[in-house]
Amino acid sequence: GDPPPDTKESLRVGMTVRLKGLKACPELNGTSASVVKFDPANGRWTVRLESGEEKAIKVENVVIETVKVGGYVRLTGLQKEASLNGMIGTVESYDAGSGRWTVKLSGGVKKALKAHNLVALVNTSAKTPA
Repeated sequence: GDPPPDTKESLRVGMTVRLKGLKACPELNGTSASVVKFDPANGRWTVRLESGEEKAIKVENVVIETVKVGGYVRLTGLQKEASLNGMIGTVESYDAGSGRWTVKLSGGVKKALKAHNLVALVNTSAKTPA
């Protein structure tokens, strides 16, 4: 279904969000999740937590985390190179043609990754790649 018009432009499937203001699950506040779908029946967004668990969240309980050049990201959900999941890297560029972000990992290794495999990190005091 279509989300309400006021959130349609700002929140989209595939985005990374940070949870805030949750009363039922306060332990999830500050954690990252990716947007899976909008449910018009209850007016909530389904988000997938890093654990794989899904939660239905109101739009006011999320802050959009944007992947941007120069920002730090954590790799997640990689299948072929699962050993890279959890690693932190720096975003170097975006290739509109392939829809992938180039991320520099520790040791200078560069990977071209899709947005759904990246969790934007707000906290720049994260362990930065060497």
